Amino acid sequence: MKKTILAMLAVTFTGCLTPTDIQADPKKEPTPEKQAREVRQTIKNDFGISAGGFIYQSSPVATPQIIAELGATCNYIPVIWKNIEPADDQWNFKLIELQTKTLKNLGMEAVYRISTGKNDWATIETEKEKGQEKFVPMSLMPKEMAEYKEFVAQVVEKGKSFGVKYYAIQNEINQADHWVGSAADYAELLKEAYATVKKVDPEAMVVENGFASPWLGTIITQWYCNQGEVHKAMEFYNTYFISRGYNCRDEVELKAAVFDKRIKRGIGFYLEYLELTKGCYDAYQLHFYDHWQATKEFLDWHRARLADVGITDMPLVAWEFGNYVVKEGYNPEANAGNIVKKYITALSEGVYQMMFQPGASVDLSNAGDDPFKEKLKKRDKRRTYNSYTLLFADAKDQWGLTTEGKAYSVLAKYCKDHETVKEIKLSGTPDLYGYQIESPQRRITMLWAIQNCTIDAAGQFGEAVPVDTFGNKVRANLKKLEITNMPIYLVETK
Repeated sequence: MKKTILAMLAVTFTGCLTPTDIQADPKKEPTPEKQAREVRQTIKNDFGISAGGFIYQSSPVATPQIIAELGATCNYIPVIWKNIEPADDQWNFKLIELQTKTLKNLGMEAVYRISTGKNDWATIETEKEKGQEKFVPMSLMPKEMAEYKEFVAQVVEKGKSFGVKYYAIQNEINQADHWVGSAADYAELLKEAYATVKKVDPEAMVVENGFASPWLGTIITQWYCNQGEVHKAMEFYNTYFISRGYNCRDEVELKAAVFDKRIKRGIGFYLEYLELTKGCYDAYQLHFYDHWQATKEFLDWHRARLADVGITDMPLVAWEFGNYVVKEGYNPEANAGNIVKKYITALSEGVYQMMFQPGASVDLSNAGDDPFKEKLKKRDKRRTYNSYTLLFADAKDQWGLTTEGKAYSVLAKYCKDHETVKEIKLSGTPDLYGYQIESPQRRITMLWAIQNCTIDAAGQFGEAVPVDTFGNKVRANLKKLEITNMPIYLVETK
């Protein structure tokens, strides 16, 4: 190993630091309001996409016009060791340079997800890998931690030159093929990565791995069961997995589903992970593709488990965010409404950097007149029948927003300069959801209802202009405004 970046850095860290260690002012304890402002300044770009393949790998690539129309402002780039350092001290940054520059040209901020991957000279070989020809691991522990730290340092040094500020370490380590190792192995890796990132760029934010959405739904259900709250467990499970069509009718079915012996890493793995990794990341990452009605409980549960290990006021980011759909019964308009509901709920609960995962294309030929949803080529054979939602697609060498993409773009536009997003309570009408988006230019109220109802919007919202989910003005009597299960915006100019 030649003289490295790490060796040249003057600052030395011994272990993991917390955001407080780096940013706190010892002279004055920050108020909660000041902390909230600092988080908003640090973790910006609430509306992003996890869509690298569409942006810098597809042919033709998505155009600046379609990205601008969508309103997405950030995207993550996977950074895999073998692509950067295929042999010891042989560095190749061409790919991430191209990807980062492409995003910059599209007006988007790049964030990096750093993974060990499977790098023949640098990562370990496992017995499981030797014994199973079909088992293809996506990430392994390094043979030498010093080599891994140098890889991370080189990546962060390159990222720093582009203004990159956010680095996630690994991806969905709950999955055996994504991470061949224990929770303790990952904690060791994260600890070293955290210290290395901070040496190279003390202002950078380190984000932990982010667990897979269906796995999170499963372990949350396990946790409720272990607490003896079986009824609550069943209620949560059946709500969380509505989009996937999963439903348990009794305790026997529920426990068979979530305690299946094939689930090797369960709630115990997660709780051990939280304890071992605390203090080694600046933001907690969520992956959430499931039903919007579970959003609040999903977030509350995570914050409670973080609090259990002494972590409070941790910023929550969602680098993979979307809607799972099944071909049977697919309805683009209803799905678009559910996306908007999930986004506004999470935003009001303080989640930042929500990067929507457009997912794989599937043949959704019942998409009606939408040319960008019909007969799309399958990008992933594993998702022949089911997929995550597309926001934009390539049809006959032209890019366009899908039905869901149009709804996303309207929400992104209305929330672009928001100062606050908060839930509001409207008396007298059950099952009515309301959220208020405040910006310097205007106040926007979003409403929808589980059951259709009529409200006096004129009395409550003055001369507001009603706009539907897709940005079309609605001609309606504000004194008798019908609220349906599709979100409607009431736009008031200040």
